[in-house]
Amino acid sequence: MKRWLQWFRRSPARSLTASMAARLAQLPAPRDSTAALTERFVVLDVEATGLNTRKDLILAIGAVALQDGGIVLADRFHCVLKREHEVTDSVLIHGLGPDAVAQGVSVEEGLLSFLEFIQDSPLLAFHAPYDEQLLTRELRNAFDYRWQHRCIDVAELAPLLTGAPLKESTLDDWLTYFNIPLLERHHAWGDAYATAKMVLQLFRLAQQQGIHTSADLYQKLAQFKQQTSPSFSF
Repeated sequence: MKRWLQWFRRSPARSLTASMAARLAQLPAPRDSTAALTERFVVLDVEATGLNTRKDLILAIGAVALQDGGIVLADRFHCVLKREHEVTDSVLIHGLGPDAVAQGVSVEEGLLSFLEFIQDSPLLAFHAPYDEQLLTRELRNAFDYRWQHRCIDVAELAPLLTGAPLKESTLDDWLTYFNIPLLERHHAWGDAYATAKMVLQLFRLAQQQGIHTSADLYQKLAQFKQQTSPSFSF
């Protein structure tokens, strides 16, 4: 199994079927910086074999859409990817052992279906760089596809909008802060749904502070990170 994993991680992008190539060609360009907060946003979560974004593998993707100040439960996505992986503690916590993954979809189909789900919508995730780096590598390996979406990091957005001293806190800490029940943690769709409930409250705070578009959020986040970054004098 380890030999197979090494092959997968080093292999070049796989050849596309004509059907997959056509589906990729139909994907719209991301609309990251022009969306009002009332338009469609997608909150996502990725579960993987570990925390190393250079070598660990995506096992499941969950996502849910927000629009007009609410969660659109009919507009959601979840898939488990069918692949071999070592069973470690970090895998078992997601409930994604070999039996569960054996019932999943192919890596290519799962990733492509996810791209078709998000379309051009702006994205959010808790600790977004982790999800982005995994998706960037997996999409390159599967399709030689360049990930173009920007993903707003909810872990940075929350302290910006609330002023709460929880800058380095976990998702569990923030859900407790917002009094959001912990229903199904460490499950891709469950975590995406919990994060989405948190984002709704953050968007309300944003609008109260005169922030009405994704462009406004990016600008405020850039200023916030600049203000809170440690300064060095020589």
